[in-house]
Amino acid sequence: MSVRKTMTAAALCTVALGSLIAQPAFAETLVDPSPKASTTNNQTAAADIAITAFTGYRGTDVEGTVSFPNGKVEGQLKYTAPEGTIITKIDTSDAVISADKKTAILGKNTDTWTLSRKVSLQAVPGTSAPAALTGGKIEVIKDGSVTKKLDFNFTLNTAFASTSIPSFVQGLTGTSTVKFAKNVFGQLKFTAPTGTRIKAINYSTCTISPDGLTALCGVNTDTWGADRIVTLESDGTQTGTFTDGKVEAIYDGQIRDSIALKATITSNLIPTDAVINAGEEGNAMIKFTKNLDGILQFVAPAGTKFTSINSPYCVISADGTTADCGHQPNWGADKLLSFKISANVAPGTVYTGGIARVTDSSGKLISSATFKVTVGNKVAKPTFTANQNVLTGTGIPGATVNVRNDANEILGSKVVDTHGNWSIAVPFQGNGTRTVNVSQTFGTGTSDTALATLNFGQGVQISSPAAGETVLTEKVTFTGTGTVGATVYVKGATKDICSAEVTTSGTWTCVSTVPIPNGPLTFGIKQVSGTIDSNTTISFTHKYNPVSTPVKFTSPIKDEVLHTLRPLFKGIGQPGAAIRVYGTSKTVATATVDVNGNWEAPSTVDLNGDYTLNVEQTPAGGSGAVTRDQVSFKIRPGASADVTVTTPGQNSTVNTKRVTYSGKGEPFATITVNGTTRPVASTTVDKDGNWTATGTFDLGNGGYDFVVTQQDRAGALKHVNLHFTVKAS
Repeated sequence: MSVRKTMTAAALCTVALGSLIAQPAFAETLVDPSPKASTTNNQTAAADIAITAFTGYRGTDVEGTVSFPNGKVEGQLKYTAPEGTIITKIDTSDAVISADKKTAILGKNTDTWTLSRKVSLQAVPGTSAPAALTGGKIEVIKDGSVTKKLDFNFTLNTAFASTSIPSFVQGLTGTSTVKFAKNVFGQLKFTAPTGTRIKAINYSTCTISPDGLTALCGVNTDTWGADRIVTLESDGTQTGTFTDGKVEAIYDGQIRDSIALKATITSNLIPTDAVINAGEEGNAMIKFTKNLDGILQFVAPAGTKFTSINSPYCVISADGTTADCGHQPNWGADKLLSFKISANVAPGTVYTGGIARVTDSSGKLISSATFKVTVGNKVAKPTFTANQNVLTGTGIPGATVNVRNDANEILGSKVVDTHGNWSIAVPFQGNGTRTVNVSQTFGTGTSDTALATLNFGQGVQISSPAAGETVLTEKVTFTGTGTVGATVYVKGATKDICSAEVTTSGTWTCVSTVPIPNGPLTFGIKQVSGTIDSNTTISFTHKYNPVSTPVKFTSPIKDEVLHTLRPLFKGIGQPGAAIRVYGTSKTVATATVDVNGNWEAPSTVDLNGDYTLNVEQTPAGGSGAVTRDQVSFKIRPGASADVTVTTPGQNSTVNTKRVTYSGKGEPFATITVNGTTRPVASTTVDKDGNWTATGTFDLGNGGYDFVVTQQDRAGALKHVNLHFTVKAS
């Protein structure tokens, strides 16, 4: 540099580090430093700037020389360090290095540079080696514009030469030799590859962590150059080649260099998966590559249970999901694991999660393998029970169950639900009993046929009104029995009075939907089911005297807590009447009673607090007196209370077979204690948030996993799991 001015200390303090933005003290030397389009391409003026190559190791300064081959450049110089490096030193006294050491500014806008300059870079500890670190730049800035630019790189070398890759079987060990290309200073830290633990290192001051995953060797002043041998053992969980281990050189608390530590692990336990048809028994097999000294254990694939294991040492758990074979010094003989598959499992179903493992006496895993059970292609017959004309049973989820008569005509068909259940109401086939054929189809396979005997009774029958009865209500309710799934019509002389479907209990109910005159009446009752009808009649007297039905609140109920600012009021009243819900000063909601005598009125204002509201009913056309009702309730915005169980306690043991359940919940919500196949108990939460329910049947001794469900009056559901054990004499 032939022409050079010295910056004042004050000027140096005002330079914005790592940027070209000048503070006021530099206004005269750096005019408009905002980014501008360069007057040259990236390397167009490269001949005007040169820099020697940077090659080195992490944590070590590497010096380079910036020169100006064509004689001189004018303006300021800006250095940008390559990615992963920092600027540690510049031989110009007034150079300003940024706080993050990524950039540096040299000189002023009026400076001329002719002499070469020294700059030192260092690869930061977190940079991986070896690597070619790019992004370095030297820029000449004149009048705020970049007039010349040169890109350069930093070649980062590793001081480690190599690590060998051991290959060993679970339960045995392997060694990796670490070699150095250059002496490394400080401590060595070893991190085991996935699936391994560090067992030993050939250096006396190495400390291996209790879990064997890491080891730290030496002190900060140590020098490493001789080979280091690391002994690895399998942790029994993984097989394959793993490259995520590391050997790191740490100096002054920073990672200076590293190399990958790798290992290949092969399985000792070799499984042969089972293929078993639904409803049948079969085996999976576990073979040993090498004899193992340890505790042998098995876990059945999720959804399956062990039925037997071909070793007198193996004890299967009560629930069939695990087996413990104890300790033996030479496990090596093949193990056959037997399973029984339910008949209701779909062909092709795969049960995963089976585990075979060997541990030492402390529980540390030596070797493990996973296995599965696949259900074969044979379709099992569905299972079922018959109740009147209804078949209810279990089958393969997604399969189609068909019911046929002797002419092979399909009388009913149903897809088995996701829980493996199905039900078919067979259409009326005539009075008395009939035999039908039942089978299930899954994919391209069809099961063998099973026979079912159904009882269709005497067809449709009417229970009420009774013959000759006098009915006083405006609407007449008809009830009776019939063929499940059939449609029953109550028929007048010219029109249908009402219709209903026969429920699964074999009963039907329908309410007249047309005006019924007073006087003696005879109606026909017709059941339509499949292609065969059933008929009867009913005679009764209708005597109705219209009187206004008083209005009543049905929701909210007394002392109920609601969680919405605008609740929906519900109630009963006189069809067609006007409904007004009101407080002391204003109307809150209005509605009209529907034809069934029900009304719903959403609040038109926000409510929050404790309330006593009134409802007033005005019958249409003045056909009855005005009636009123009142209810007190509370508004508490937010979610309803969670359901909790107090007794039985979680994981507790009870000594009675008829269990009483209690807990907390949302006042007036419905509580149902659900078993795996049916409800166990139910009740309603009282106004103070407490509930108690006694089981509807005795429980056998053993463990139970129940789900307690709360449904509040708004329909919101909440659940809590309950596990307890019954141990009763």
